[in-house]
Amino acid sequence: MKKENFLWADTIRVFACIAVIFIHVSDISIRKYGQISSLWWHTSNIYLSLSRIAVPLFVMLSGALILEKKETLKQFFTKRFRRVLVPFLFWSVIFILYRISYHNEHLTISDIIDKIIKGTPYFHFWYIYMILGLYLFTPVLRIFAANATRKEQLYLILTAFTINSVLPALETFTGFKTGIWTVNFQSYIDYFLLGYFLKNTKITRKIFNISVIAALLSGIFTIIGTAVTVKMKGRYDELFLGYHSWNVFIEATAVFIIIKYLSDKSHIKADSKISEILSILSASSFGIYIIHIIPIEIFKNKTLGITISPIVMNPLYSIPLISLIVFIICASIIYLIRKIPYLKETV
Repeated sequence: MKKENFLWADTIRVFACIAVIFIHVSDISIRKYGQISSLWWHTSNIYLSLSRIAVPLFVMLSGALILEKKETLKQFFTKRFRRVLVPFLFWSVIFILYRISYHNEHLTISDIIDKIIKGTPYFHFWYIYMILGLYLFTPVLRIFAANATRKEQLYLILTAFTINSVLPALETFTGFKTGIWTVNFQSYIDYFLLGYFLKNTKITRKIFNISVIAALLSGIFTIIGTAVTVKMKGRYDELFLGYHSWNVFIEATAVFIIIKYLSDKSHIKADSKISEILSILSASSFGIYIIHIIPIEIFKNKTLGITISPIVMNPLYSIPLISLIVFIICASIIYLIRKIPYLKETV
């Protein structure tokens, strides 16, 4: 039986995983506007601006892979419980202990319970809560995806995009405000459905070319828009860096299309060494996402006797270098954990 080639999916997941690390490494220096040299700040801005598509890519990929599956409610929630909820609870405990031991935080039992309920065992856990919210609606979204026409799917995607991206931008620039309200996970439904929509779209050379141009222009806009906004306000601002800003939405969509097109057109076979490596890294991405914050903070806080950070090292080379080192360290740790019985269920 021929093995199905998920090269495009593995590539997107690994790319997004690395981009998340770039975000948190460059975030160290970009928040130091006025405290580091202008050149270093603008360099950090370039890396951060181009990496903000990471979370949208993760959500789009989840929609692309999950919405098409045929499962009973019991099968679906049993799998999600094992793959997300169990690791979440395990790592929540680990990060609570990390906060107490490494950051010397004094947390009571009440504080710990409060942080787990509110999704703040550590700041990056918000993503897991958002995904769990999407999972609750997935059985219903599957019915919609399977029965809606392409136009109806596109209608819901564009409606969600308007609510999540266009109206907030309109309010920011004009003061016009509507009463439409969304909660965290609902605001990612557009990306979730878009991933499914794009997976089932035949990507032609023309669509690919348009996507390359769109990715370049939206990326450049994010860089310039952020620089101008920060200069005007005199402080760090995420107006054009938000995951729902229209420019990030366009760039993430374009990059998803680009990677899928190039992967599908490549001659890399499903049983090749490259596919195998990508598959291993892809399977480790959730664990890498969870733990990558720890080595970044260890490097930044001089825990090893030396500060390894884009604040004291030129961001031009330090951001990609630190990100690569963190990725390799985390990938190695997660690879080993996945070899240990029982513990492998946590990643």
